This record gives sequence, structure tokens and C-alpha cells, in this order.
Amino acid sequence: MSDKIKERYRRKKISENTKKSQTTALLWLSDYRKKIPFKDLNKKFIEGFESWMQKQNNKRTKEKKKLDGNTIANVMKYVKAYINLAIDDHIPIENPFVKADVKTVQDVKMIEHLRPRDVAKLIKYYRQEIPIGEKLTLCRFLIACHLSLRISDILKPNESKLEYYKAVGKLIFHPQKQELTKKLKTVYVHIDEYAMKYMEDCVELQIEAIKRGLKISEPYGRKALKTISNKLGMEIAGFHMGRHTFATNYIRFGGKVTNLQYIMGHSNINTTMRYVHIVEEDTDEDMISLSRGYLAFMNTKKEPVK
Repeated sequence: MSDKIKERYRRKKISENTKKSQTTALLWLSDYRKKIPFKDLNKKFIEGFESWMQKQNNKRTKEKKKLDGNTIANVMKYVKAYINLAIDDHIPIENPFVKADVKTVQDVKMIEHLRPRDVAKLIKYYRQEIPIGEKLTLCRFLIACHLSLRISDILKPNESKLEYYKAVGKLIFHPQKQELTKKLKTVYVHIDEYAMKYMEDCVELQIEAIKRGLKISEPYGRKALKTISNKLGMEIAGFHMGRHTFATNYIRFGGKVTNLQYIMGHSNINTTMRYVHIVEEDTDEDMISLSRGYLAFMNTKKEPVK
């Protein structure tokens, strides 16, 4: 699997971030068992691996927290993908995932996103005088919250592209993820004055950081987001959370799911529907809160107005 990951990265079939994620999945697999003959990849092995992972602590946190379900599902997804590649390479093996009772997709309830009030707190903090590393990192995150962009696409715009975007009033680009797979599809995203201001700030801050000899990379940004999270009393899992935040709040504010599918670049509407389900669950909670509110009002005794 290690050689296949390197080969696919060398052939530009996967991005650097995907390579890191898949390498991490391989490390978990190696921790479970050092050497794994193809003949041992059966239903029992796959289910045992998932069960073992559910007992492991998250190595990224100092607290002894267990791995969340989405992390485990992603690891299983990558293992499944490379077994499928092995089958495509005519290695005589039956796909154990056909019979195994394991999860390889994220749980809708576990898609992490910020509610509008949390985004508002970030905007308020962004407008303060803060270190350039935090400023640029938060600017990139807010762009994701406003435009649904992945971090790989947020890092691409420069001054000339920015002028073009301002002239046409929208972003026009090929997502970095599609460039790797060669399945190019031009994405058009309307950009309003607020989002454009963040785009302008982002380019200016990047230029300023270079002048100061600072490299504010994506890994640095993840640490900066954690610092900001701690300061503001919220949990920001990473840059991709900004994209989830955009999608969820787009639906929350009345956006059409078919339009969201186009903006997000999803080939399957079921992928987009995950965000609809999150908002539907929020609605259920709101309805329960509303009923309790009526009851609380009924139980509050006040003297009649004379």
C-alpha cells in the first residue's frame, strides 16, 4: 500500500494532503498488524481492525480522547480504496468489504460545522489587531465559510486573478482536486462585497507575510486555528470545517440543495443531502425548544395588569 500511495502521488493522481491522509491510514493499519498477506484480508480481519480502532486514542490531542467515528470511517475508506486498486491490478483477492459490517462513509450527525453566531464571533475577532499568522489563517478560514472553497483553492489566487474576479463578480476556476484527477469542470461561484474583501485581504496578507520572511502554511494554519479556538471558546477542527460551515448555513438560510450541489462540485446529490439532514435535525430541536418555551410561559405566573 505504501508503494502504491507513492506511485499515485508521483503520477499526480492524489494531492499532497490526500497522500498524508492515506499514509496516516497505513500507519494505523501497520499498528494493528505489521505484515498483512493478501490472503488474510477477509471479513474477520476488516471488522477486527475497525473494532481495534474504536479503542485507540487520537494521537493529535493531548487529552486521551478516543478516535471519532468519522476518522475511523475515513481510514476504512482508504483501506477499501487500495484493496479495490489491488483487485484492478489483477491480484487474486475477494473484496472483504462486500461482506464486512463496517462504516466507510462519514456519519451525517458528525459533520463538524459552525453555526452563524460562531462565524460572527470569528469575524469580530478578525477585525481586531491580531498577529499576522492568525490574521491570514482566519482570513482563509472565513473565505471557506463564505465561498465553500477548499484550502488548496484558497491558496491559489494572486493579484492578477483577483482583479479578474472583481471585474466579472464571480470566481471562475478549476478546483485543485479536479486538476489532479484530470476530470476538469469549471466552477462559477458568485462573490459578494464581503467575500471579495476577504479575498483581497488574503492576497495582501500573503504578500506582507513573504516580505517579513514568514511561511504561513496549511500545517501552521491548523495550529493557528487551534489557538483561535481556545481564545474564543469554540472548536475548529480544520480548514475543511469552513467548507462544511458554508454548506450547512447555505441550506439553513434557505438555499436550494441543487444550487449547493453545483457550488460544492458534488457529482452525487446524496453527498449534498448530508447538509440538508443536519439542518432538518436542527429544525427538530428548535421545534422541541419551541414547545418547551410555550410550557415555560404557561407555568410563569404573573399578576394581571391593572
